Amino acid sequence: MPTELQEEVIALVAETKQRSGWPIRQTLEVLEISRSTYQRWRRTDPCARSSPPRSSPGNLYALLPLERRAILDYALAHPQVRHRELAWKMLDDGVCAVSSSSVYRVLLEAGLVCRWKPKTKAQGTGRE
Repeated sequence: MPTELQEEVIALVAETKQRSGWPIRQTLEVLEISRSTYQRWRRTDPCARSSPPRSSPGNLYALLPLERRAILDYALAHPQVRHRELAWKMLDDGVCAVSSSSVYRVLLEAGLVCRWKPKTKAQGTGRE
């Protein structure tokens, strides 16, 4: 297996362990990689043991860039849907599973949320 792919698998296993709390053994079973192979890759990769985690330890539920992009793409494809319904639709469609507050936060950061509904004033309906 190419070295780049081995490093990617090592990083994926570490990230999965950090984000989900799964033991390494369980992640390797899902990836169908034997533990001995994984340990051999780690011994040959000097950066694997000393590399810091991608996200801070206190922020296990931070959205990944891929999830942020998926939220924005889905929101742009469905402009009339509000953030709460958008979160449920994305879950139903298998796009990503995030809370409605996370969807709102991502849309707000991207400037796709109008906080208040603009008031429309009916013209010409004055008092008689």
